[in-house]
Amino acid sequence: MYAAKAFTYGRSAVSERALSKRARPPRIERRPLPSLAEVPLKSLRIDQLREALRMNSISFPSQVPVFHRDDRPDLQRKFAQLYFVLGWSCGRIAVRYGIVRQRVGQILNAWTRRAVEMGYIQIIPPPEVLTLLAAMLRGRRPEPSYPVSLLSLPSSSTA
Repeated sequence: MYAAKAFTYGRSAVSERALSKRARPPRIERRPLPSLAEVPLKSLRIDQLREALRMNSISFPSQVPVFHRDDRPDLQRKFAQLYFVLGWSCGRIAVRYGIVRQRVGQILNAWTRRAVEMGYIQIIPPPEVLTLLAAMLRGRRPEPSYPVSLLSLPSSSTA
């Protein structure tokens, strides 16, 4: 019979359309993470929060809470763990659970907003701030060489 042969009709094996897709810049460019001392956590997007978590700049609860008043409490914990801890994308989570990517984003945004409000996600101050805080609590008042806007000292009026 006939030998199996791929017919290209004068084109290369890689199509021109595939080449043009590779040359395009990414659709969404990552913005640099703003300083967490200047921006409230509520105003950060979920991808920025995930980046801050990866840099150990914010805390994340080891036991992921479920907020029963929000949508889909059965999926909140799973989505938060997959997105923030394991680094899955919203699209990958959506494919796994058979829902739309935007819906995954809505559920994650609602969970994140509630977790920040209730104090489950907080800023972890840098080590310089912690040493300054420790010195201030011991009674010494050195001149801060680092912005101390993250510090909240207990009031000493209860003595």
